[in-house]
Amino acid sequence: GGGVGLYLAQLGVLAGATVIGTVGTHGKERRALDYGAARVIHRDDEDFVAAALELTRGRGVDKVVDSTGGSILDRSFDAIRPLGHVVSYGEAEAPPFANLWQRLVRKSLTYTRLHIGHIDPHSAAWAAGVQAVTTAILDGTLKVPIEGVYALEDVHAMYARLESRKVAGKLLQKSLQDRGLKFLIGAQTQELTGGSDTREGEDPARQRVKTIRFKDGTELATDLVVMAVGIRPNTTL
Repeated sequence: GGGVGLYLAQLGVLAGATVIGTVGTHGKERRALDYGAARVIHRDDEDFVAAALELTRGRGVDKVVDSTGGSILDRSFDAIRPLGHVVSYGEAEAPPFANLWQRLVRKSLTYTRLHIGHIDPHSAAWAAGVQAVTTAILDGTLKVPIEGVYALEDVHAMYARLESRKVAGKLLQKSLQDRGLKFLIGAQTQELTGGSDTREGEDPARQRVKTIRFKDGTELATDLVVMAVGIRPNTTL
């Protein structure tokens, strides 16, 4: 029912999967169903393991994608088929129980715990994935669920809503856009004009960048340019 779950539902449907989701808050199931989930189970009202086995005629699901850990992850092992695959990307309830090895061996399951810091952002696989997702968003195939947009002065209200656990999607902050700040997502710089490299003794006013030209032909007048480059994440465990 959250943002990641809604993306997963859509990507699963696009891949030809039958998607079964679970939620812990009433009302969050509606958008998941709108985004293609075949069934969404509220864990307080229904046994999600029994429902998954019923929907798969006792076989069990092929894949489990879990962000909760703890007891919910532990029970998910009863809902998956032998030789299935479990993907963990969070521990909202708790880390996996100490019986994880026994749970995996019992059905010859494989298990993945992803940490984004271990991804190589320069790899061909990462580039292809980013390209596929951004293209799907731009052409409308992949919907971005936006629940609300908040001004900077309303940031406390935004976080209070997020903590309510009733948000089925993303909350955006407008920051300083109302004061003239512009965000160009994905823009690629073609040329900076109106300035040159600073040399000792030169008039600083002559070095000011006055215009940015982007590869799509857009030009923006500017008083200040902050240039930044990405770096490869490095996580030490």
